[in-house]
Amino acid sequence: YGTFLCAALVWLNPIKLHANSPNDPQYPSQWNLRKVGATNAWELASGEGVVVAIIDTGVNYLHEDLRENMWRNPGETGFDSQGRDKSTNGIDDDGNGYVDDVFGIDAAGDDSDPMDEGGGEPRVYHGTFIAGVIAGTRNNGKGITGLAPGAKIMALRASSVTDVWTASDIVKCYRYVIDMKRRGVNVRVVNNSYGGDYAGEAVGQAMEEAGNEGIVVVCSAGNSGMDLDLNSRWPQNFKLRNGLVVGAANESDQFLLNYGRTIVDLAAPATNIRSTYAPGMAAYQIWTDATTSFATPHVTATVALLASFDPSLSVDELKAAILGSVDVFPSMRGRSMTAGRLNAARALATLGSTRAPIVIHTSPSVLREPGTQLSVTFSTAMNKASVEQAWQLNPAAAGYFTWSNGDRTVAFSARDGFQSLTNYTVTLRGSATDQSGASLDGNYNRASEGAGLDDLQWSFRHPPQNDDVFMAELIQGRSGEHSGTNRNASKEGRELDKAGSAGGASVWYRWVAMETGPVIFETAGTDFDTLLVAGVREANHLDQDIIRAVPAWIAQNDNDGALKTSRISFVATNGVSYVIGVDGKTRSGTIPTAQTGEFSLRWYPAPQRIDSRRLAGGQVELSWPATAVAYKLESTDQLAEGAKWSEVTEVAIVSGGKRILTQRLDGSRKFFRLRMP
Repeated sequence: YGTFLCAALVWLNPIKLHANSPNDPQYPSQWNLRKVGATNAWELASGEGVVVAIIDTGVNYLHEDLRENMWRNPGETGFDSQGRDKSTNGIDDDGNGYVDDVFGIDAAGDDSDPMDEGGGEPRVYHGTFIAGVIAGTRNNGKGITGLAPGAKIMALRASSVTDVWTASDIVKCYRYVIDMKRRGVNVRVVNNSYGGDYAGEAVGQAMEEAGNEGIVVVCSAGNSGMDLDLNSRWPQNFKLRNGLVVGAANESDQFLLNYGRTIVDLAAPATNIRSTYAPGMAAYQIWTDATTSFATPHVTATVALLASFDPSLSVDELKAAILGSVDVFPSMRGRSMTAGRLNAARALATLGSTRAPIVIHTSPSVLREPGTQLSVTFSTAMNKASVEQAWQLNPAAAGYFTWSNGDRTVAFSARDGFQSLTNYTVTLRGSATDQSGASLDGNYNRASEGAGLDDLQWSFRHPPQNDDVFMAELIQGRSGEHSGTNRNASKEGRELDKAGSAGGASVWYRWVAMETGPVIFETAGTDFDTLLVAGVREANHLDQDIIRAVPAWIAQNDNDGALKTSRISFVATNGVSYVIGVDGKTRSGTIPTAQTGEFSLRWYPAPQRIDSRRLAGGQVELSWPATAVAYKLESTDQLAEGAKWSEVTEVAIVSGGKRILTQRLDGSRKFFRLRMP
């Protein structure tokens, strides 16, 4: 989620249309549907009989191109058949806890009206736009058409008009979807075109539970241009067995925005997308900017097409059909698991045909516990011996395999666990075969199966336990020192830059002030260029169990003088909990990366100010409180950026509760400071 900006209305040049093209007047400008083979797909399926849930800003269920394709709750009776009135009887007819939930619910407003009122400023009708991409009405002589025009839209509003999203509201939406599925509503897919920095175990658990009910969860990869294999963003990084993560592609099939060889599954059209929009004159809009929000509904609609063509398809089979039929592009290598772009027509056409086995899920991308199993799920039952022989782990680890899911899922457990802070790569050689003898198509290009080119590689790593701010490590005391590392650490999805640098390898500590007063934190003695920040650790007022991941910094620093280490100070309040973040300054290059290594984090009460008194002969007397900590006295000739501080080596005398030192200035100007030894 985040800020969604509305682009100007643009008409594309007329093109030659397929003989089976719909009569919707704006269809000629929907290049995205032709790119994924919509007209050929419609010869086989339309999405009829399938319900698609959209968790977003709501849906304008009165829109001329959507109202006929809105799902209507069969348990609620008080609405008219044309969708002009959501409900009028004021009764919870189906006893599900929501009164008149005809088209879905508004979790953000805690009611049953999921009308899209726009989110953010200026207002953006995000959910309505997505609904049109999925199921805009076809052949009604109006506006646009959707990729799955026979599907029905269940509207679930999880965003307020001020663009506030919470984990608890998303969970409410999933609870509603799962409940309706268990009541017999044929929900097969949920569109999730949002993301951010909240982890929320309850969100991941609800999504997994939906998978147990036969529901595919489709998520947008995000728009920050980051590598999701190295940077955490939710819900994308949950690595759901029933999930698909969608990246962005333009008209030339260039991969755009967020990527990740392990996290992102495939790309879909994401630029110059035309769809349903706001009420009134702006009923339709073309979104010129690339955004994964509008790539995602193409994959969601394809799930609906497949599920309507064959209602018996499982979650694994739906995923296999989509991933195994992408159009592969060499330029997309390393950007997603398949290195390909969605082809809905091919996904339908290849259902039931004999195909080479592919990998449809790997887990995890990140290990926080050394004993965690590695898991790979294939599109079909595999020859177990061939897979185990084709398995390579680097660095090597002794372990054992266990099989499940009808010999389609293999798990590997390291006998002695995995090494902490280590990057691992699994290679599945193309020589692995299924039970029919067909060789693995590891690169998804449907060619040269069994050759080295068809090896599949999957990487995972061990981050520090305190990589995630939700897992901030507790440090205690008025003063102290702690050794740590940011090797294999990542940056949360909406984490702010630090001291003018993007960073990208942050680790987190939690410290509770024992008294009110100034305090200093520093990374003295560290051999890489650190960034250091502090923020107030506070609970989100809507989700009391979730800590705000990215507080505004109350202090931040890059270089302490000419040093590569960092030093911050702020006035702490007794009893207040603070988060302290240590990151690495970003290296310049084609792909910027954050510096990493071991560091020493120290904290201590800031010393009182230095008092000075001029003496005869060009001398100055410096004095400061004689505390239990013998602070170093340092001096510099200038306070400009990059000034070098030098320790004053003369020993101060202690008298009257103060440390006193006399310095000769020799006519030069000097500045002094106290520092923890």
